[in-house]
Amino acid sequence: MFGSVSRATLLRQNLPAGIVPAAMCLMCVGLAASSAVARAQVFTVETNKIESRYTDIKRTHVQLSSQPLLQRTKLQLVRVLESEQGFAMRPLPRGSKGMTLIANGAANPNGADYVKTLEHYGVALQAADRVMITDIKFLGDKIVFELNYGPDQKHRILRHISVGANGAMIPLAQDNGQEPTGVRITLQFEKFVPELTGTEVMELLTPLVDFKLKTPAEAYVDTLPAQLKEAILKHHVLVGMSPEMVKVAMGHPDSKSREREGDMPYEEWIYGQPPADVEFVRFNGNRVIRVEECKMGEPPIIRDKDEMGNYWNTVPVTPNIREVRLGDRSAEDDKQEKAVTAAPSLRKPGETLPSDAEVPQLGKVQFPPGMDGNSKPAQPANGSPGSPGSGTTGNGTTGTSGTGTSGTGTTPPPSSQYANTSF
Repeated sequence: MFGSVSRATLLRQNLPAGIVPAAMCLMCVGLAASSAVARAQVFTVETNKIESRYTDIKRTHVQLSSQPLLQRTKLQLVRVLESEQGFAMRPLPRGSKGMTLIANGAANPNGADYVKTLEHYGVALQAADRVMITDIKFLGDKIVFELNYGPDQKHRILRHISVGANGAMIPLAQDNGQEPTGVRITLQFEKFVPELTGTEVMELLTPLVDFKLKTPAEAYVDTLPAQLKEAILKHHVLVGMSPEMVKVAMGHPDSKSREREGDMPYEEWIYGQPPADVEFVRFNGNRVIRVEECKMGEPPIIRDKDEMGNYWNTVPVTPNIREVRLGDRSAEDDKQEKAVTAAPSLRKPGETLPSDAEVPQLGKVQFPPGMDGNSKPAQPANGSPGSPGSGTTGNGTTGTSGTGTSGTGTTPPPSSQYANTSF
């Protein structure tokens, strides 16, 4: 291996002095490339769908004081709220900006922007995840909370600086190499931070974090709609539930089995054992598609119709969708394409201009006799072509020896001589 060859070994082989540094450089490049290849990974990123109910953030109604916050109250709030634990009420995004919650108002980002933020920066905390306040800062008219140690690396600059001697380097700030997974929430007030108690602050943060004492299952159920919450508290499985919902409602199954029905694979969770009641919950993908309840001495009850309504509807992040109609063309489409459209004009409908009457109109083209392709060439009145004929004298009388202009007596050529003449 190149890694075991030392500089002294290369010198003992009587190599030229200039080759030794070059060989060492090649070995370093090779080791760096091999280590880079060894650490290379291939992964696929898939965007999670955000449920539409999380975009509707309800406002709080906390009576706020008209007096600004005192320094003594700041210290009390820090002492009361630091290390306070709660549960996330909706997915919270990564990133230094975090989320801003206006006191007794809306959140920013909100609606479709909230979904875009989650998909762009990623989800730091899912709904019902446990959170803890690890830092509080008072900045003008806002209070900044960092949950689970915040979204930023600690010592972002110092962790890249090392000092030492004789090849031993020690970083100024230790770094475990893990990316932060915390969240930043900013509580915004209108003009200044008013006098507050710890309970009032927690109530203002309720749309994003619930600090009431509860179990993780209770915290998850509180994020669901009333109908679904009631079903889970009654340990009732609905067709369309996710595996997480089923676990909260029924717990872990007694057994699982994976089978195939036709071309569709499925997984079945079995709760209970005979002679007690047995319930079979069948999953396809990430949803319950069939529930079968079996009781001793009774026919089984099978439910396979969706019972969740539009619960799983998601908010479109990029509604730039164009619908393309496929199939045969209709007769109406052909008529519209073949319809004659008027040339662009600045005239009003039905408007005429004085110059329209002076525009000359082109009539039918008049061809000379014998050139229209239908009539035969005209024959002279007397004699054959080329023989002397009658003409018009200079005084307008008919004679045998004169033309109408010069009186030479030469007859004009018949019209058939112009048949091949080009105009």
